[in-house]
Amino acid sequence: MHLRTAFAFPDTTGPAANVRSRHFEEEIQRLIDDSPWKPGSAMRALRGRTLRLNGQAITDIDAIGERDGTLLLVSAKGRLYTALYDAGDHAQVRNAADTVGAAVERWREVVAVLKASPRGDNYDFTAVRQFLGVVCTPQVVWVPPGEATAEIAPALPAAASVEELERWLNVAVTL
Repeated sequence: MHLRTAFAFPDTTGPAANVRSRHFEEEIQRLIDDSPWKPGSAMRALRGRTLRLNGQAITDIDAIGERDGTLLLVSAKGRLYTALYDAGDHAQVRNAADTVGAAVERWREVVAVLKASPRGDNYDFTAVRQFLGVVCTPQVVWVPPGEATAEIAPALPAAASVEELERWLNVAVTL
């Protein structure tokens, strides 16, 4: 029990959590960059930036990929996997499902704004034919069937673990 506690991240907010979150975002981008979805330099430069439309912030780009006219936008949610979650603690599982469900809903709204306004103050997606927005977590998070489990592309659910995303990136056919 002491060993498990020693390896746990005690903070979900603050400097330590921010470092962990940035690392998670960078690792997702590395997976994308090592796949057929590696973005060109113009798209890659948007990673980590806040996209703006009419002077208003839309979102930060955690990770980005592109392939054959399709833009992949990833919202990274570095949710901690705890012993309580592993044990099936109802509150932990429910909270994780709620967090991921809300993230998927928010990300769909962001992608809808980008589709409706493909050119903003500091981005230009006018050449994009299809937008895919996925929420990525370090491990599989249980969510009830619905928006989070719906496929946004063949074999890619709206909420995917790193392993699911990596497998999809390297086997997905052109959409």
